[in-house]
Amino acid sequence: MAGGTLKTKDWSAEDAAENFAGGGRKLTVKGMVEVPTTNSEPHLAKAVSPGINPTIRLLELSVTAEGVGGEAFTWKPVHYAEALEGDGFTQVEITMGGQNLATIDVQRIIN
Repeated sequence: MAGGTLKTKDWSAEDAAENFAGGGRKLTVKGMVEVPTTNSEPHLAKAVSPGINPTIRLLELSVTAEGVGGEAFTWKPVHYAEALEGDGFTQVEITMGGQNLATIDVQRIIN
């Protein structure tokens, strides 16, 4: 974002079964992002470069705005989910424009 540092908070990352029958596992990442306008929406996506450590999932944060919105800083939720195979991940790094915004330890939920 031009003109300042994007604020984020309340990050969590979980590796949990998708259902109680012990089916596949899913990585779920949640957080809050302060956006500058009422029509701005935060998004998380897998980073183009997977990084050098296979136990860390890199996610790229972006903010888009559509339509007309008023200037008002407000906190909005952001969410990412991915089916997991193998050992999964121990950490998630949230980046934006090459800057690391947060590093989150993945909590493994055993059902």
